[in-house]
Amino acid sequence: MFVGHYALGYYLKAKNNYVPLWLIFLGVQFVDLLWAVSIFFGIERASFDPEASSVFLRAIYEYYPYTHSLFTSISIAFLSAFVVYKLFNKKWAMVTGIAVLSHWFLDLIVHVPDVPLFFNSYKVGFGIWNYPVTTLFLEVIFLTVGLWYFIKSEENIRTRKWAIGIYFFLTIFYIGSFFAPAVPPTPIQIGIFGVLIYGGVAVAAYLAEKSKRGTTKE
Repeated sequence: MFVGHYALGYYLKAKNNYVPLWLIFLGVQFVDLLWAVSIFFGIERASFDPEASSVFLRAIYEYYPYTHSLFTSISIAFLSAFVVYKLFNKKWAMVTGIAVLSHWFLDLIVHVPDVPLFFNSYKVGFGIWNYPVTTLFLEVIFLTVGLWYFIKSEENIRTRKWAIGIYFFLTIFYIGSFFAPAVPPTPIQIGIFGVLIYGGVAVAAYLAEKSKRGTTKE
């Protein structure tokens, strides 16, 4: 799952407006950011099958026990919440932990049985990725609903415009990747891409709320 994580991010922000959007967006994709970095350094492994029956099955997650198992996801969520509790704001900590941990459960829905429960063992997944068109529509619809829910609760016009811009960027990028040529990426490319995309979206979310002096809705 990709844009679906940000859908939940919009929802969490709408329900907890006191938490910065950048922190929530970073949280919902923090596990994948760590995964990209671990691939870059050779800690975890993935391969690529250009002949896969589904575009979503081209990436084969061979070994990612430190970022994507349920056990380590819970650990990362608790650690992330603790860091936010100590360094930023106590009220942000629980939402941060939920955002981070939500990643595993949303991945469970779409992945084939390759998501481990404990390190690299007991792998599960409901397999919606076997149906690429269904996956594409579900994620885009999910993202759209999340944005709509956020827009309803956000009074700042500038923030709403930035949120809509992020939505269109994610949607266009996601649909574009659906039709992209099957070219195997290198570990270095995965690492750089992950940092740029996940970090870039978080930066855009920060800019969206950089100033709350904009006009509010009447």
